[in-house]
Amino acid sequence: MQQDQLRQRINQVEQCAEDAKRSSYGNTVPAEVRECVDKMYWQARQARAACSPQLQQQVAGVDQLRGMVDELQELGGRAVQACRASGNVDPALEKAVQRAHDETSRLRQQMG
Repeated sequence: MQQDQLRQRINQVEQCAEDAKRSSYGNTVPAEVRECVDKMYWQARQARAACSPQLQQQVAGVDQLRGMVDELQELGGRAVQACRASGNVDPALEKAVQRAHDETSRLRQQMG
């Protein structure tokens, strides 16, 4: 995956996580869902920050970024499960969480 394409995909994942976080505002959201969404959002921000051109040129940097995306995918999966388990989550929030998880999963597949 090209550096520019990777940066663009990470930015997209971050935007999806931000949308999920924004969807949780003003709603009664179960604590577990809110916690998962918050963690997912902050992990996406860290991945974007780690996606600098200097870091990308180092093998360790690419491995670090892959690990961050793995963690982000796991957090997204937990957020999706928390939404389903609560049974009382706003549909817009659930959709935003699912989209963030789907985007992260696609990115992880593309990273190999």
